[in-house]
Amino acid sequence: MAKVAEPEEIAARRNLLGALMQGVRVKMGKSKQDCAQVMGVTAGVYTSFEEGRRDVTLPELELLAYYLKVPVRLFFERPERLLADEPTIPAEKVVALRQRIIAHSCGRFGKIVASRSRTWPCVWA
Repeated sequence: MAKVAEPEEIAARRNLLGALMQGVRVKMGKSKQDCAQVMGVTAGVYTSFEEGRRDVTLPELELLAYYLKVPVRLFFERPERLLADEPTIPAEKVVALRQRIIAHSCGRFGKIVASRSRTWPCVWA
């Protein structure tokens, strides 16, 4: 049976992730407001991510990593090993790949539901 993380461990991980987010943001010369806008949250919510007071979702983290031009694994592995320059993949290719992955998953598990303002992948009926 898998071990369930204790609240202290979860808080420590949240604080570490927030510190990594802040460190990369500052190193890249971006403002909290810019990062918040890219992630689709308010500056206050973004600040709470960096301060470890709120959980960040993987899609939000992916957007931030792409905006800051760092690999998303930077937030999960040892940062000193990952700050080396890596080739940048064009946004169109990243979006196309992500859509293929989502479409593949939806084909097996659900369907895509579209509304006027947004497409919601994998809504199970």
